[in-house]
Amino acid sequence: NEIEKRREEMKEHLEERKADLEQKQEENIKRYEERQVRLEESAKHRVSAYIERIIRRFNAAVERLDKISERITSRIEKFEEQGKDMTTARELLRKADEKLLLTHEALDQFTNETSALLETEDPKTAFESMKELLTIAKSSMKEAHSALIEVIRAIKVAGGLNDDSSANEDVEDTDAVEE
Repeated sequence: NEIEKRREEMKEHLEERKADLEQKQEENIKRYEERQVRLEESAKHRVSAYIERIIRRFNAAVERLDKISERITSRIEKFEEQGKDMTTARELLRKADEKLLLTHEALDQFTNETSALLETEDPKTAFESMKELLTIAKSSMKEAHSALIEVIRAIKVAGGLNDDSSANEDVEDTDAVEE
């Protein structure tokens, strides 16, 4: 009788300990999952802040290129008023403006698609596709920059200024706008 009581007390004690262990294990799993969610949110926040910085930098660089294009247009008009032939420079400027338009479109696409990509469940693949879009936007910007430099060179040749050393001084360098 006493042995059965003891045995039953031991069983109850073991079941209590087992229940306590299971409860602690469930709490640990819950804490782990909550921590994972916090880490994912933190990672998403860091990525979105990174993207916002990139978009700000690229927008600033594109705005600078737009201003340079306007200044070049003004300079071409001044030379035309002086009777200089600026047809080559005008054609190059038209091509440069087309490339600038492509740069605007690439930047808009990057902006639009990154906001959608941040909401995906797989941030690694989303980040890889964002990098790809960023590379496209960057190369488009560099092409537009190079085209504007060519326009300035054409203006100097048509204007009778053969000194090519100051051509790069007139155009702000956008290569500083890296990732």
